[in-house]
Amino acid sequence: MWLNLLIACVIGGLTYGLTLYLDDGAPPPSAVIVQQPGNSITMLETGEQTPEFTFTTLAGKTQDIKDFKGKIILLNFWATWCPPCIAEMPSLLNIAKTHESDVVLIALSSDLDAESIKNFLRRIEAAESAPNILIGLDEQSRVTQDIFKVFKLPETIVIDRDGMQHAKLIGANWEPEALEKIIGELK
Repeated sequence: MWLNLLIACVIGGLTYGLTLYLDDGAPPPSAVIVQQPGNSITMLETGEQTPEFTFTTLAGKTQDIKDFKGKIILLNFWATWCPPCIAEMPSLLNIAKTHESDVVLIALSSDLDAESIKNFLRRIEAAESAPNILIGLDEQSRVTQDIFKVFKLPETIVIDRDGMQHAKLIGANWEPEALEKIIGELK
């Protein structure tokens, strides 16, 4: 009996340790987590330069992240099979449309095919009607996982006008007013 208890404790400890080791959702050691009072937004202020990458929009246009220097970028990682992603998308679209001259929304989907994204967008009124809203398929999660190490969707990185990562909105449990405040601080 004692041997069984010892084996269970060892297996439990190893499982817990492995879970901590493999959890890539943990913030980097240099990051500062700031919990905003009065709402549910969690910001991860990294102060890191945004890595260079290209992506292709659903319209087939290849874009480079450098093309948007001088704008505030909302870099959103999402998928049509992710319920929280679906829930937050209208808020992101509205905020981007409200700040059309200052903000660019780049929404990169981890879906397997572009048709799933297009079907979803047809249900959202005027999802791509604004020129500052760019929606693309992140084929093989090259940008999502390989470059930004995002494994839990949705996640939005707020990038300032100089290309520095200012904040991360992890999950969809945030208030639009909180994101509006962040954008206001960066203007």
